[in-house]
Amino acid sequence: MILVTGGTGFLGSHLLLHLVRNKKTVVATFRKENRVKNVEKFFCSLDSNGKNIFKKILWRKCDITIIPDLQEVFNGITHVYHCAALISFSNKDIIKLNLVNKIGTQNIVNFSIKNKIKKIAYVSSIATLGNENKDNQIDENSIWENDDYHSPYAFSKHLAELEIWRAIEEGVPSVIINPGIILGKGIIPNPLHSLKKYIEKNIIFYPSGVAHLVLINDVVNGLFKLMESDIVNENFILVSENWSYKDLFFLINSKKYKKNIMIKLNPFFAHLTLFIEFVLSIFFFRKRILNFKLIKSISNSKKINGNKIKKKIDFKYSNLQKIIIEDL
Repeated sequence: MILVTGGTGFLGSHLLLHLVRNKKTVVATFRKENRVKNVEKFFCSLDSNGKNIFKKILWRKCDITIIPDLQEVFNGITHVYHCAALISFSNKDIIKLNLVNKIGTQNIVNFSIKNKIKKIAYVSSIATLGNENKDNQIDENSIWENDDYHSPYAFSKHLAELEIWRAIEEGVPSVIINPGIILGKGIIPNPLHSLKKYIEKNIIFYPSGVAHLVLINDVVNGLFKLMESDIVNENFILVSENWSYKDLFFLINSKKYKKNIMIKLNPFFAHLTLFIEFVLSIFFFRKRILNFKLIKSISNSKKINGNKIKKKIDFKYSNLQKIIIEDL
C-alpha cells in the first residue's frame, strides 16, 4: 500500500491520479475537507471516470507535524511518496517552513524506519542545489554551501533532504527529486495560474534571470518511474529547459493578453521595490514578499542540467512550449 503526503496539492493530486490509473492502492493525507473536494473536481475535469477513480483513494486526515496523526496513517504502508511541503519566500514564515518541511519530514522518516518502509520518494526542490557550477550549469554534483545565497525555504528543504539521507543510513531505500518551476493545469495555487494572474496586469515587470522549467506530467512520470525502479539512494534534478523570464512572460503575454507592456526588472529596481515593500509593511502592515535572497535568485542567469534521469531510466521530457500554449 502506498502513502502520498500532500495529496491535495498541485503535484500530489496529479500523482494520485497517475497512481490509481496504474492500479495502485493509495492512502492520501489531507488537512482540510474542502481541499479533498477540490481533488475530486480536478479528477472529473480530466477524466470522464474521475469520480470512480477518486473513490479508490483512502483519505486520512493528518498533519505531518503531529506524531499521533501519523501513527494510524502508516498502518499497512509499504511505500511513501512525500510531497507535503510549505512553499514561502517570506522571512516571516521561517518557523513554519522549518516546522512543516524539516520536522514534518523528520516525522515521516522516523515512522518509515519504524515500519520498515520499502522505499521513500521525496519531492524536494532545485532551491537546495549548490551554486557551484561547471560550464555555467548546475547539476546533482553541485555542492550545497551554507551561505547567504539560499532563502529560508531553501534551508528548510535542505534540512528535509538531510532527513531523507538519514533514512537511507538507517536502511530505508530512498530517491529524491529536485524539480524546477512546475508548469501545468491543476489544483490552485500552482505556478502557471499565478503567472497568468500576474500577467493580467497592464504593466509587467519581468526578472533579469533564468527560469528553470518542467511540466507537471514529466515530474509525476519521473517520480513514479524512479519509485518503481531499482534505483535507490540518489537524487535527480527535473528541469527540462532553462528559459529567460523574459521569454516565459512574453510567451504567456503574447498568447493570452497581447498588448501588455513588459519592462525588465533589473537588480537596482528590484532592490528599490524591496525598500518600498519594507515601508508599506511598517505603515500599512502588508506582508513582505521580496527579500534580498529572492532577488538574487530571480536575477541568477545560471542554467540547471536535468539530464541525469534520462541516462538512468526510460524517460524523456515533453515539448515544453507546446504544452504551455495548450494550457493557457
